[in-house]
Amino acid sequence: CSPVNYCGAFYCGSDDGKCYKVYQNDSIWQVISSSVDTKPIIASVHPIQDKITVCSLSGKVTFLSTNLDYLASHELHAPIFSNSITVHDLIIISTVTGKVVSISRDNLKITNRTNLPGLIYSSLLLLQEEKTVAVSNNKGAVFCFGY
Repeated sequence: CSPVNYCGAFYCGSDDGKCYKVYQNDSIWQVISSSVDTKPIIASVHPIQDKITVCSLSGKVTFLSTNLDYLASHELHAPIFSNSITVHDLIIISTVTGKVVSISRDNLKITNRTNLPGLIYSSLLLLQEEKTVAVSNNKGAVFCFGY
C-alpha cells in the first residue's frame, strides 16, 4: 500500500501483515513494526487523531496507537481492498462482499453494519461537505449513505 505521512512519520502496511512506522530521530531514520495479521495489508493505513486504522486481506480491522501499540480489532470475515474514510466521529470501512461498517472513532466499537448486493472493489467516496458516503458495486450500482 502507499505510505501515509502523519505527524512527521510515515505509516504503511505490507505483504507480511505488518504495519510499519518510519520516522527520524536525531537525524537517524528509525523503523518500527507491529504484526497485525498473517494476510497482506492492501488498503492504505488510515491515521485518525491518535489512532492508526489498518485493514488486512483477511477482513481484520486493527487499531494501533501512533507508536504501533495494539488498541482494538474487529473481524469482518471478508477481504478489505478499499481505504477506510472518516465521517464526523465514525470510521467507515467496506469489504469485498458488500459489507459497509461504521466504527466509532472514540470507543472503537461497531455502530452500524449494512450489507449491499454485489461485490465492492472501489474505494468509498466522501461527498456533500463530508455528510454523504458513496460506494459502487461490481454491477455499476451506486449506494449513498447520509451521516
